[in-house]
Amino acid sequence: PCMPADQGGLSLANPSRPHLIFFLLDDLGWNDVSWHNPLQHTPHLDRLRAEGIELDRHYAYRACAPSRAALLTGRYPMHVNQFVLTGTPIGGGVHANFTMLPALLRRVGYATHHVGKWHCGYSSPDLLPTARGFVTSVGYLGGNHDYWSHRSTQNFCGRNLVDLYGTVTPPKRLGHVYDDQIFHDAALALIKRHDPAVPFFLYHALHSPHLPLQVPKGFLKGTPNRCPHSVTRATPGSCKRRIYDAMVSFADQVIGNVSEAIRSKGMWEHALVVFASDKGGKFSDMEGGVRVPALVAGGLVPLQRRGVKLEGEHAYVHISDWFATFLAVARAPLAPSHPETDASGTALPPSDGLDVWPFLSGEVGYSPRVEMPLTMGFHQPPPGPGGGSIIVGRFKLMLGTQRPAGHTTRAHAHLVSTNTSSNRRPPNQAMHCSLVGCLFDIIADPFEERDLAPAAGATHLSIMARLRERLSHFDASSFQTCWTIRKDSKGRDITKPNCSTPWAQARAQSGVLGAFTDKHCVDSGHTLGQRWARRRSDAITTQSSLRARDARAATARLKIGGGARRRFIGGRRSGGANNSSSDWSNVVAARKRNANAPTFQLAGAHQGSSKSTIRSGHSHATARRL
Repeated sequence: PCMPADQGGLSLANPSRPHLIFFLLDDLGWNDVSWHNPLQHTPHLDRLRAEGIELDRHYAYRACAPSRAALLTGRYPMHVNQFVLTGTPIGGGVHANFTMLPALLRRVGYATHHVGKWHCGYSSPDLLPTARGFVTSVGYLGGNHDYWSHRSTQNFCGRNLVDLYGTVTPPKRLGHVYDDQIFHDAALALIKRHDPAVPFFLYHALHSPHLPLQVPKGFLKGTPNRCPHSVTRATPGSCKRRIYDAMVSFADQVIGNVSEAIRSKGMWEHALVVFASDKGGKFSDMEGGVRVPALVAGGLVPLQRRGVKLEGEHAYVHISDWFATFLAVARAPLAPSHPETDASGTALPPSDGLDVWPFLSGEVGYSPRVEMPLTMGFHQPPPGPGGGSIIVGRFKLMLGTQRPAGHTTRAHAHLVSTNTSSNRRPPNQAMHCSLVGCLFDIIADPFEERDLAPAAGATHLSIMARLRERLSHFDASSFQTCWTIRKDSKGRDITKPNCSTPWAQARAQSGVLGAFTDKHCVDSGHTLGQRWARRRSDAITTQSSLRARDARAATARLKIGGGARRRFIGGRRSGGANNSSSDWSNVVAARKRNANAPTFQLAGAHQGSSKSTIRSGHSHATARRL
């Protein structure tokens, strides 16, 4: 059971609600933290890990916007926004009628704040952070921008606008100030003026270490050079790995400073702090693309759980689970006060996230999560980066072609087998799994070297059949937040804004990115059998070398009946009532009826300065400022 607050934990019977802090890093890979890679320097995260719980089996989506949508809505990405379209098309991001986590927390008295990256839609005002439940927000709206100039990498009506958003209006121009410095300062200011008696929710979504590779010189000077001498000798300052490592160190220092501010305010012992990455290697369902470093810290963690590493097939946590978990520890309702529907009144997908707090706190010995659909890969636009993937128990099934994303680095290359036999994959090589799929025991084989499918016996064929069955189940209920498509002069579909409207013209003239329309896209135009990629029947051309496996699996599907499901699928939803709805069941049924319907396809650090407002602190795991 959870321990009382005076014993190092916080009882949920306590009348006051805990402070909730979520640090989300962008593109931080498995080996980009020191406990996975001794060459990486993350002392502040090391301290949190020692004081808290390491989550060895934490999973996210293979791209950033869907992971953020999953975190804030409690849905799997394929139930909210798997197609990463969050910029200039009207709509996109997260459907305006989904109720986000901060809105539910505000209902029970939380002060809710966002700093950093948003990437959940911004075409209309109702998609902005302050319309989704955040009291304040300082950050950027799109998926990426320059760290120093803050100019978006996305063209808007012929211009690359400054992407720096404030609560009501864009904040004052801050010159060439490193953006994660701005967000760091905003977080510290929020904590400084906060009343500790009021429950506090901070969603701190750092830009680092996402591209472009940019970092204050003070941090670069203090970062060891891991590139070969021949690279840096030919072009000084060209070592990308060194720049990346320095960006990770900067992010680590930010987390250390913000954590120290929470401690100094007297809020730490009454807090739950989570750190995670939104993805690893892009657009791959291999372990290096979706299994990410994560930990839990703060005074809410019971004493007997501190320093514990949760690992194995009974320790799964999905990024969508934090929605239900935070609501549970905050004693907030899991469901909104109003039905979540699209414009036609059809129910939106219910919450998928599970409350993992009983597992984290030690009340139970296993996670309630026993399966994780990773991707409905055939719902990605051409050239689709891969097929669908799912984890059930210790097994992962992947379809289609998966880009290489092993969770090892040069520092651990000696751990990767170079065996190139028929069922062992060499490192850094894509996997071509066809429509039949590759099967891996990811507990025994975390590097995904040994594909069990080619020589699968009856047991593994049965497992593959059951995993495909579960994948089909989630495929039938897939949902995509809609966006508005316009036609250009040649009748082609385009997703760019109509730059002739007064609002879009004013936005372009202002030089600052933000909402540019009052129109909405809130229906379910991409469900009920419509898709924007080719159908599964012709999505991938099966290679001749895989035809024998296809035939074998097809024969197995005919022969294998029920009975295996309970062995690999199971578990009950923990925390909260079953959110299934008859309306959504009708949507799923309609999707199945329309399986052959026509497809819908759609083609404070200053730049140049050797000083930094944040000090790298390589010798000490304490917060420092100049």
